[in-house]
Amino acid sequence: MSFEVTWVGGGPRTKIRDDTFDFGGDFVSGPPGLPGATIAFTVSDDGGNAVYTADKEGQSHEPWIPGVGHERNGVFFQ
Repeated sequence: MSFEVTWVGGGPRTKIRDDTFDFGGDFVSGPPGLPGATIAFTVSDDGGNAVYTADKEGQSHEPWIPGVGHERNGVFFQ
């Protein structure tokens, strides 16, 4: 099994704080209008001829925008 994950930043930075669910964080999103994240994978069975793949071209992330960040929750929230 192999994975190739690509993320493109450049979008706005966002701070989130939700006291109801004890969740907060600082995040950076991908650029608006572009596929900010893709994943390609290949899986094969060493004992057989089957190979399964996913092509990162043509993937869609609607309606959410991919992002990365630092999250705090639970006992680490406060």
